Amino acid sequence: MLVFAYGSLLSPVSASATIGRELSLDDMTEYLLLGWRRVWRAHLPLVGENLHGDVDGVFLDVGEAPGEFVNGYAFAVDDVEMSRLRAREVVYDLVDCTDLVFPAPEESMGVFVTRPEHRVPRPGALALAPTNYVRLVDEASSADEGFRRRFAASYVSPTQPQFTGTYRLAEV
Repeated sequence: MLVFAYGSLLSPVSASATIGRELSLDDMTEYLLLGWRRVWRAHLPLVGENLHGDVDGVFLDVGEAPGEFVNGYAFAVDDVEMSRLRAREVVYDLVDCTDLVFPAPEESMGVFVTRPEHRVPRPGALALAPTNYVRLVDEASSADEGFRRRFAASYVSPTQPQFTGTYRLAEV
């Protein structure tokens, strides 16, 4: 199966750390997810350095948007690697996007989409975007000039305030 990456999984380093196998850009192929857009709406409770009180980290998601597109990289995973991805993407569901990408893939493809209950902050939680996550996505998108131009056309920076420091996912 192929996984469509649109956020931090665009980084071969990030994807490799998750699946337990080294990936390079040579292992990834660019696709366009048609009728969708990147949105900053995946809310995960965080704890960590410089975080006080209830904090939701805000991460990228994709949402339906007729006439728009998301460019990303797809890479192949086996069942064990998919289990590792599902454990990482704990507030996301894997959605079949095989018929929604261009060019048409030769095998099935899925994209991680945030579950509805995690698309808004928890009551009373402060929503912040981790600076190191925003930077990782930005750096991962700059490997190829053509990819970078298409990425810029389908990306908006987070509107939430950003924070600097280490963090980890709290219990979900």
